[in-house]
Amino acid sequence: MKTNTFLKIAVLIMVLINVVLIGFMIVGPKMPPRGKQDDLKEIISEKLNLNEEQRASYFQLAKSHNEAMSQVNQKQKPMIREYFNYLKLEAKDPAMQDSLLELINQLDQDKLTLTYSHFEELKKICDPDQVVIFEKIMDEIFQVLVGGQKKSLPPPRD
Repeated sequence: MKTNTFLKIAVLIMVLINVVLIGFMIVGPKMPPRGKQDDLKEIISEKLNLNEEQRASYFQLAKSHNEAMSQVNQKQKPMIREYFNYLKLEAKDPAMQDSLLELINQLDQDKLTLTYSHFEELKKICDPDQVVIFEKIMDEIFQVLVGGQKKSLPPPRD
């Protein structure tokens, strides 16, 4: 086979591969444009069939909730890092480690309380028909909040 023919075939194959890849990118599954929280906010708003006034109130509640959660997370991150730094130390201070763990747990409790209050406020802006829907979708919301159902590991191979 001549070198010239081989190069033509190679270029043709590369062009075909590129066309197929571009086709997959265009036709393939789309990545969601927003974050999980924005999607959840939109889904809840749609399922509850919130009117414009309720929707504006809910989105403001969600914004405040996200800001509060972010502040708690920012406080918690260095504490968690410091807690795990105890793994590197030879001489450990168990009292300090326990105190740090209590602070981390308190911040986790604060996050749960903030989230509970957030959904309590959402329920307050709903009309009676929407409250019924809210109570029905709380299980779905809970699954999203805790990360969904964990899939069990497959059994080990022999």
